[in-house]
Amino acid sequence: MDNILSVEYEHKYICAFAGSGLLKYYNGSVSLSIMSEFPNHKWLPWKFSQAPRNWWDNIVEAFFKRPSEAIPPTNMTAVDYIREYLAELAHERNIASLADWESNLSNVTKSLSGTVGDRINQLGGLHHILQVVYPHHEWRFLKEEGSV
Repeated sequence: MDNILSVEYEHKYICAFAGSGLLKYYNGSVSLSIMSEFPNHKWLPWKFSQAPRNWWDNIVEAFFKRPSEAIPPTNMTAVDYIREYLAELAHERNIASLADWESNLSNVTKSLSGTVGDRINQLGGLHHILQVVYPHHEWRFLKEEGSV
């Protein structure tokens, strides 16, 4: 289920198997219909060719207001989603541990651009995200900021 196809193909495939009623129920959203009908799978909406409408805005709001509550239609929380997002970002940048995040934080922050950079900024920046997602880690940058 991890290989997500184009919106056009997803839509045609679902309709071919009598899923047009299902798509109507979810306002034509392939990703929302799949996520809703299979809520126990760990869906990563950014992997779909088109995430559910307003999905990212909902994640940002939940991240600040209720980070530990499940976000419908899945059982994942905003922190869960952002942890997965960070895992992909780490993989792309050869970051294998939280210590690697610390030693590469400045370079990673400077390299973020486009959609990824916008998303990270919406969530309060990489420092803030790491603190919220990994609260039990003793971040060196917090000690350095506190000593200034």
